[in-house]
Amino acid sequence: MKEFNPSNVLFVRQALPEKTAADLWQALAGWLGALPEGKGFAFEVLTEMLEGEDGKEERAHLVEAHAVAAVISLPIRCMDGEWMDANERARRDHRKLKPKSLIILTKSASVIRMAALEREKAFHNFWMAELPDEKALALADEEGVNVFDIAPAKILENDASLLPAHYVETPTGICRRAALGEVASVNRGFIAMQRIKEASDTPTNCRALRISTMLGPISEMPYLKSISEKDERYCVQAGDIVLSRIPPYRIRLLEDLEGQQILADSNIIMLRVQSETLLPIILFLYLQSEEGQTQLGVHSRGSSHHALALRGLEMLQVPVPGMEHQKAIAVRYEELTKQVAEAEKRVQQLREEIGGLMKGL
Repeated sequence: MKEFNPSNVLFVRQALPEKTAADLWQALAGWLGALPEGKGFAFEVLTEMLEGEDGKEERAHLVEAHAVAAVISLPIRCMDGEWMDANERARRDHRKLKPKSLIILTKSASVIRMAALEREKAFHNFWMAELPDEKALALADEEGVNVFDIAPAKILENDASLLPAHYVETPTGICRRAALGEVASVNRGFIAMQRIKEASDTPTNCRALRISTMLGPISEMPYLKSISEKDERYCVQAGDIVLSRIPPYRIRLLEDLEGQQILADSNIIMLRVQSETLLPIILFLYLQSEEGQTQLGVHSRGSSHHALALRGLEMLQVPVPGMEHQKAIAVRYEELTKQVAEAEKRVQQLREEIGGLMKGL
């Protein structure tokens, strides 16, 4: 099957009851005898069943039989941050969603088309709704970083994993790339903070860093009564990059802690770069970029709500330009942020002037 379209792919999305991974792949194999020549069946399965020990042998049999034509990871669209904060029910419902994938079976497939589409722009108009069949197939026909062909032999070499994200090649550029774990420490915040740490109604120099306040002023972060010496390893330092574990992936570079001791909670990941290799601002700007956000989505696999895992983050490839180039970027960033601040100040002055136009009347 050189291309996929509604004329040669029959969608049987809900034909399989929920089973263990091994039962699921055995059931899929049972459909092979019913496959018409030159056509395929598309089944919807939980993405988490595309890899792992459970069902590995059964997956391998399908791959060896050249019966797998394509695997298309379907996205769960990330909700807008402000709207998500304002709608607790929708946020809870969103977290219950589990990523699903389409697997297309055919009688003879020389290669397997992989489509890791979790964070594709094309899906921004779809949220909590089933993606139209023709839309998924059309995107799986496009060539690109997240859509590619894999030989069955390579699948078998990788424990019969059919997870598209597992095979995504990191884009190459003019500078070298390194695994994030090689240039920065990757740590999670204090897991038991909600249960153990007590909030303080009176000001202290101890504060809690949570997703809800991580992008706001430090002065608005909630107070804690105290932070014990043994828990200081969960405290952020100036120059750290903090990242929310769940989408939308909020990112902040903490340049000045304003004399506060700040304890991160379990939904925060702390990145502390080796500044002799990579400046914090470079990593911060990369993770904010479109490519960086795409890579975060790729490395959130295996989670029911796309939460980032430390092991996956450590494998994420990040650009490491020469130090002179990094310093030039940092200088230009500082210049541009000053211009933005001045422009915002001027906008505020103009708004105040507009508001006062009628006062003299």
